[in-house]
Amino acid sequence: MAFFSIEYFTETGSVASVSQEANSREEALTLCGLAPSTVNRVTEDHLGGLRALSVKRFPLVKQALILSTLSSKVASNKTFGRAVIEAVPYQEIGVTKAQLEACNNPKQFLSLLRFDETVILLAEAGDRVGMLSDSLSQASEALYDRISAKKDFGKALRQGYLYSGIGLVCFVATPLFGGGMLTDIKVKQHIDLKLNFCSNILLALREVYINFWWLFLLTAVAMLVFRKSAWSSLKHLPFLSLIDNRSKVGRGLNFVMSFRLLLSSGLNNPQSFDFISRSSSGASHEIYKNAAISLEKGAELSDVLNEDDWPLLLKQNLQDFEDLAGPERDKVLHHLIKALKSYFMDYSERISRIISIIGQAMIVAAIIFYVAGFYLPLMSISQGLK
Repeated sequence: MAFFSIEYFTETGSVASVSQEANSREEALTLCGLAPSTVNRVTEDHLGGLRALSVKRFPLVKQALILSTLSSKVASNKTFGRAVIEAVPYQEIGVTKAQLEACNNPKQFLSLLRFDETVILLAEAGDRVGMLSDSLSQASEALYDRISAKKDFGKALRQGYLYSGIGLVCFVATPLFGGGMLTDIKVKQHIDLKLNFCSNILLALREVYINFWWLFLLTAVAMLVFRKSAWSSLKHLPFLSLIDNRSKVGRGLNFVMSFRLLLSSGLNNPQSFDFISRSSSGASHEIYKNAAISLEKGAELSDVLNEDDWPLLLKQNLQDFEDLAGPERDKVLHHLIKALKSYFMDYSERISRIISIIGQAMIVAAIIFYVAGFYLPLMSISQGLK
């Protein structure tokens, strides 16, 4: 993935630019939402990743509130552009009225305003089938559901992250502090300490941290660069398979929630996958794109859900999905969302328990090393002085 700078002409004739993350220039043009006739040029933005960190966006809660207001205004026969100017505090995120005036459809407006990708997806689908107001209302409800789910899922992992973070800090800080003090006492003050097994571990770890810190940094960089190939080889290991299953369930949950909304907006299966692929990035973009191509060629929905990318539950429940009527399809997807949420929560809790145990073990080990390896040798000095 790379960032591209897209320069375009506003209605006043001035030139403005936006940055878009994409796999190619063509994809960047598709995702940015700008009319091709207004685009001046597209160049690779090498600093786009850094700039993206500081880009202002509306919080999800505010996006949901704005969408509710936009839905009401569109339902009262106002144009989408007029509704945006009246309801959206676009100045808060650095967007100008001139930039808004260059937009021609809901997708372009919402892309410029940096709304959530699912929102843009639903708005574009609703606009195509003449159900924009309903789609905006559905998008608002979907954001509220996501906010609620995010809070629930976050609770499951928060304790694990806390313990593992504290454990890592203790396991690094204890050798650096305790081992450093032992070295100062023994080498600089020339005091003969009675070192034990734990003392030697403290000193050894300190030497590793001080002299081979670059190796840890190099390992982290290598993992980042080769993460895809490394993950393909390692994801079947016990604990990593748990993370992989959680990732699959998470992808499946996001897909089913978007898929259900798109179907209710009047799109068919290939169109829904095509819409979702254009709003996704990285590996997910390729997965959705390949699925859309297969569906266009006549493949069944359950056949394009490869088990390497999707949870088995998804494939099982969507078999013969095309044979169902509209209400029955919605019912299947509704129950599937509930099941995937349960699985996602279960995987999150299991991962949390494991990393909590690892973190607690590191905390206990750090305490033992400190007491037995640092404090006991100091006690032997005081006893010798007596």
